[in-house]
This record gives sequence, C-alpha cells and structure tokens, in this order.
Amino acid sequence: MRAVWRCSAAILASLSVVSRAQGEKWVNRTIDDQLGDEATGRLVTYTPPGVWSQGNGCGYCALKPDNHSALDGTWHDGFHDPNRDVEPLAFEFKFNGTAVYIFNILVKQALTNVNITLDGQLVNTYAHTPDLTNQFAYNASVFSKENIPYGEHTVGVSAFGPNQTNVLFDYAIYTCVFQLLLIGSRS
Repeated sequence: MRAVWRCSAAILASLSVVSRAQGEKWVNRTIDDQLGDEATGRLVTYTPPGVWSQGNGCGYCALKPDNHSALDGTWHDGFHDPNRDVEPLAFEFKFNGTAVYIFNILVKQALTNVNITLDGQLVNTYAHTPDLTNQFAYNASVFSKENIPYGEHTVGVSAFGPNQTNVLFDYAIYTCVFQLLLIGSRS
C-alpha cells in the first residue's frame, strides 16, 4: 500500500483495511500513473496518443511540480485546448473492487475541468478554478466513489468545457477483496 500513507487522515480512516469474513479482507491497491496497478500490472491508457507526457523529466512541459511530492516521483501531464484539439484529452483504467479514489496534482493558477465516468456512465465532474497563486496542490482528490458493486470496473477521466484545461494525473486507489489462504485442519 505505497500511496495510502500520503492521504489525509480522513481519507485514511475511510480506506482502512477492514476484515469481512474469515479468510477475506478488504485492502487498498494503488494504480500509479506510470507503473500501473501494483497488484495486476495493468497500465493506465492515455488518449489521444502523443498528447500526454510523463511530467517528471519532460523538457517541453510548462508545468514543473516537485517530483518528490508525487507518488513514485511521476505524474502524467496533459493539456487540452478545445479550440485546437479534435479529440478530448482522457485517461482510463480498470480495477476489480468496490471503491475508487483518484488523485491529481492541481496547478493552483490553472483551470482543470474533467468528467469522470464509471463503466461508461457519467458519474461526476470536477472543476478546479484558478486562484492566481503559483503553487501546486499534491494528492488532490478529484473523485471518490464507494459502495460500488464488487466486480471489474472501468474509470474514465476526460477534459471538458470551452476553456483550456490542465490535467496532471498522479495515482488512483481502489478497494478490493484479498483472499487469505488458510492452511490447517478444521476441528
């Protein structure tokens, strides 16, 4: 659980591992922007091709967050201009579980407008309005959804609106069931 320690106390309390039944526990897994799902290895898909950049080490990216403040030192940097871009800026990932939490790096001086879909259905929008300071907000929760029926789900995040928007995706956390292998005889 490499990212849970980075969350606020309130989020940590809601994400804590809870025992469900003997041999079964609810656990949290992290999906890193670059490394993907820590348990399955599935990677995040970014569209359109060639628009997203790995933010850490990007020579031409205008935004330069502190790589020590991002999970695993990485984030994906995307910029959407609706007057220029034909295809919307988006990313997507899959998970097996009952809850999901998405964390971005927000640019305090820039607009971020995204739609969030769960299994193809719009479930939320997130809008960050610039506050004219030259700072970044790390581990910024842009979406959370609990009590999802257990199973495989697809989450999509896409830029929307008439204005230019910045999206700096850092990581997601999802809650799933961990099966324990119990060895021994039953009495």
